[in-house]
Formats: sequence, structure tokens, C-alpha cells
Amino acid sequence: MRKKSGKGTSTRPAGANRREKAHNLTSEIPKRITVMSSTMAMTSRNSHGSAGAQTDSDKLCHHSHSSTEQSSQKTEASHNQTERLALLCILILVLILSGGSRFEPSIAYLKHNINQHGGNSIRGTATSSSSSSPSKPKVCLDVQINDDIHVRYTPDATMESEQCLVYHEPSPYIDLIMKTVVGFPNHGKCNLIDGCKTALPYTPEERNYGNDWPPYGYTMVGYKRLENFRAAIEEVNRNQIPGAIMELGVWRGGSMIMAAAVSNDAQYPRNLWVVDAFETLPPGTYAGASDYLATTEQMVRDNFDFFHVLSDRVYFVKGMFQNTAPALKFNDDLGSIAVLRVDGNFYDSYQSSMYSLYAKVPVGGIVIFDDVFSHPDVLKFWLHFKQDQGITEKINRIDRHSAWFRKTRDVEIDVTKMRGPENRAS
Repeated sequence: MRKKSGKGTSTRPAGANRREKAHNLTSEIPKRITVMSSTMAMTSRNSHGSAGAQTDSDKLCHHSHSSTEQSSQKTEASHNQTERLALLCILILVLILSGGSRFEPSIAYLKHNINQHGGNSIRGTATSSSSSSPSKPKVCLDVQINDDIHVRYTPDATMESEQCLVYHEPSPYIDLIMKTVVGFPNHGKCNLIDGCKTALPYTPEERNYGNDWPPYGYTMVGYKRLENFRAAIEEVNRNQIPGAIMELGVWRGGSMIMAAAVSNDAQYPRNLWVVDAFETLPPGTYAGASDYLATTEQMVRDNFDFFHVLSDRVYFVKGMFQNTAPALKFNDDLGSIAVLRVDGNFYDSYQSSMYSLYAKVPVGGIVIFDDVFSHPDVLKFWLHFKQDQGITEKINRIDRHSAWFRKTRDVEIDVTKMRGPENRAS
């Protein structure tokens, strides 16, 4: 079923670092910490730990403490704790101000769109003005959707939570790749009424969340889901999880083109498996837009070549998931799968993919469902799969369409529990 491609090279276009405002604020951190620490320490010494006394840290972080100055050693410990608290508060402010434009969706959007099957939390992103690498992780912001919103700073030592992806600012090269594959704004968006024969005005929010079709883009997932895919690849690199990167349902190949670029940029070579029906659309799928949606394997190969990421590490597999996924289960060239991304639209597509390939995902690997909140049958499959196979992992929402989870334990998949149409009602 697989075919290997020819060699290719990667390029790194130059780019400029954004967020000048955040950079300027970050440069002021040492001075602000010194002033705040001195003020807080003086207040702490004057109050002698009296109950009810408020410091600047109380007002900024809603943090209160009481202590009794019994020895110089305790005084020094209290002073150090005050300095650490001041640093923490400044960092939170910097993260909010510097990452605000990238920390999406908005609070109102999150509250409005949270799905009861998605759990009660959404893991988001926070980035700083400086570029980073997998060796220097930033933070994972935990946004709880309950009665109100809670933003919690998570230090590096506790970033190993299975529900946290560590996000890094993309390099200029990767940033350019991502913006190109999602489609440039000046091309507008497809007019679905006439099957994308004409274009409508571009809306940034729609493109960010993959809610439009780019006339000349290479992926429909939008920037938010592309960021998640990139973060998943960087996460398995950081944790040295073995295996390939695989996407089932690739359209023009844009997501996997970015995946290849990320692997090249990180100098962490992985095999990439590009799996799609190619040229075949299920009956009744997006009627009227078949010309726009149709792709061939050669077209996708050419797209990889255009971005200089075509190599002998890229495998192309053509066919319906019901046929290709079971065959991949026994493909010796595949090995394990570090990141498995499924975009199948249908119950059968997800069932074939997960029953055949989930066992190949090692503990620590990441699974992404592109349309689990878009298509009721996909969510129904996930709930059935969890129930029938004893899966305990919870999915984490990416946007209104998608979710991901990290595999935390191995389970033996019982294929006898695959469900036919007659067993999917409940």
C-alpha cells in the first residue's frame, strides 16, 4: 500500500520577531521585581506577620499569609518567599500581556462553546516575546470553565501533566509555513454556495478556527489546530517518545507539510505517513464542491516538493480507512506512532483507525481527533470506544471542532467489540 518519495531539502526563510510591546515589558522585569520585592519585604518586616495585614502581593495575587518572626533564619526564609511570590506575579502579568493576542479563544467564546462531552477544562497557550526551543519549555495555562475562569501558572517542574502541552513560539521558518498552508488572507474564502468557484471576504477569526475553506490553502484545519499539531510534535520530541507522525485524511497535505518542516527544523527526523482516500469522496460528501475538494496523490506529493519537505521519510498510503488502517496495523515499516491525527468525519473511519492503530501509539504519544465535536457520529464513536475498551484518558478541547489526548497507559484492544450500525444507538 505504501509508496516512498524522493529526497528533498528544507529552507529557513528569515523572519522578524513580533510582540515588541511584550519584549519591552519583559525587559523591565528585573527593575519591577526589585521595587516590588523591596516594598513587600519592608511591609512584611513591619507587620511582623500580624493577622489581617495586607501586602502588595495580597492585592496583586490574592495571596495571604501569616508568620511569626522567631529567628533571623525564619525572617530570611520569609524574605525569599516574598521575592519568589513577586517574581511569580510579574511573570503572570507578562504572560497575560504578551500572550493575549495568541491566547485564544476568548473567555466569552470558551464559555459559550464548551461542550458537555469535552470535560470542564481547555488547555491553552501562552507565549513570550523571545523564541524558545524544546530544551527551554514555557508554561501551560490551565483555563477552567466552571462558574468562572481560573488561570493558573504551572512551573516547569509540574508540566508533565498528561493534559498539558508545552507551547513554544514558532521559528520564523515554521511560522511562514503555517501561515502559507492555512491560506493567505488576500485570497478570501470559498463561496460554498457555488462550490468555491468564487471567493468571499476573508475573516481572521474564521481562518484561525478553521471555519472557512481557503481557496488556495493547503489545509482546512485553521491556525489554532495547526498550532496544536505543532505543539504535539514538539512535545513528543521533548519527551523522546519514539515513532512516526501519521495523519489520516490530509486533503492537500498542508498539516503534514508543516509536520515535516517541524521535524526538519528541530533536527529530530521522524517518518511521516500521509494516509488519504485520494480522488475518492464518500457519496453525498459536500455535494457541489467535489472539484474543490478533489485531490490526487501526485498533487499532494507535488505540494510536499514545493515546500522542500519531500524525502524518503514520507510515506503515502492511498485508500479508504476501512481498508488501509487494518493493513497498516501489520506494516513492518510503520513501527510505533508518536502522534496520530485522525480526520475522518465518519464513525466507520474513526473505528477502523483507532481499532487498528491505537495499540501502535506508545505511552506518552498523542492522539488528535480533528472533528470530534463537528460530527455527532465521531463523538459517539469516542464514547463507545472508551466504554468498550476501558479507556480512561479524557479528551482536551482544541477549538469548537477538535480535541486531543495523551496516552497514559497501554490497553489491549479487543477487536471483537467493533460496532456495526445496528449497535451504535446507545
